[in-house]
Order: sequence, then structure tokens, then C-alpha cells
Amino acid sequence: MARHRQCGSQSGVVGAVAIVVIGVLLLLHENGILYWHDVLRLWPLLLVIAGFVRLGQYSTHSRVIGALMIAVGAVLELSEFHVIPYTVRELWPLGVIAIGLFLLWQNLQPRPDAIEPEVKVDGKFSFKNSMGSSTHQFTILGGGERRIREPDFTHAELTAIFGGYKLDLRKAVIKGTSAVIDATAIFGGMEIVVPETWNVIVRGVGIFGGYGDETRHPSASEQPPNLIVQGVALFGGVAIKN
Repeated sequence: MARHRQCGSQSGVVGAVAIVVIGVLLLLHENGILYWHDVLRLWPLLLVIAGFVRLGQYSTHSRVIGALMIAVGAVLELSEFHVIPYTVRELWPLGVIAIGLFLLWQNLQPRPDAIEPEVKVDGKFSFKNSMGSSTHQFTILGGGERRIREPDFTHAELTAIFGGYKLDLRKAVIKGTSAVIDATAIFGGMEIVVPETWNVIVRGVGIFGGYGDETRHPSASEQPPNLIVQGVALFGGVAIKN
């Protein structure tokens, strides 16, 4: 059994850009143009960057999350440089408002009713929905676990903010040759358990966080189905295991 990691090019591009930005900031600091207290005020840009990553990669569900991250990050950045007369301490409820707007949008989307008895959630806010072979899970300030046994699994969207989530796919069957999981962890973590017969391709972007692939990768001769894991890990982590 050969173990190796497959990473999408976007992850490498983001990492390279991050190194360039750090180098530029260090150069400006060493030459007295920019000081550390100014650099530390740029932290909301991490939210903006993560939001743009989600805007460019994924489904409508993920683009809504990306747009909200950009909006909150932009307002906080304007506050850091006193462009608006409010401090970050006064604006932190914007995060709660953004989460509420997302949940409102999510609940207004047309979808068939579904009952998910295997979902176990322990947190202040949580959202779950399943539409056939596609599942959507949103958890904040808590944790959850889901087991999927569908014979036609195609897609899952997972978001964990200040919390954790576990998705068990060992009894699922991929419909066709590939399936996609959008996994975003912000100050949180996720664990995705997959069958040994699946080939995992990681295309997630880590920003002070990362994606770990600990699975067995079948040989091409076995003609395994591909599971593509993408998303953003911002101060968080996503682990894929067998």
C-alpha cells in the first residue's frame, strides 16, 4: 500500500503567494517603511483571502460563505485603520449577523424535506440538510458526526467554525467515477473517514492551517473512484483517513 499526498495547484499557489507577501512585509519592516504594529493590523485580510478562495472554487453554497467572509473581513480591516469610527471590539457581532444571514439563506433554499437520524450535534448553532446523494452540514461552537450509507454519493459541503465535525463514508458508494467534498474549517477541525478503495485527491487551501491525507491510495490498475477534498482551512485542520 503506497501512501502519498496529492495536492491541487491552487494550494501551492496560495502558499507561494503567502511567502511572497511575508517577504515583502519583512522587507518593508527592515527598511523602516512598515512596522510590526501595522502588520498585525492586517489580520482581517486572512478572512478576505479565504473568502476569495471560496468564491472562485465552489458551489453557490460555498460562494455565499465566501462573500460573507469577505464582507466581514473588509469591515474589520477598515476598522483597524480607523477608516470607519468603530473598533473591532465594537464590530465583532458582525460575525454573528453573518452566520444568521447564511442560515437564513440556507433555510430559504428550495429543497425536499429529509430526516437525518444519524446526525449528532452538540453546540449552540448547527444546520443540517441532505438532498439525496448531496449533504450540507454547518456547525459553529459545537461538534457533530454523520454517517453516510448512500449508494450514489456525489457531494458534501461541510463547514465548522470554532468547532469540529466527523464524516464517516466507509459504507457509502461513489456514483460514477468521482465525488467532491467542500470542507472548510475556521478555528476548528474535521475528520473524514473513507473506504480504502477510494483514491483521495486533496485540493484544499490551508491558511495557518492545513489538510492531512493519511489514506491508502490504490493503484491505477484498481480503477478506484476519486474523492476530491477541497475548501479552506483557516487556523484549522481537515484530516482524511481510512
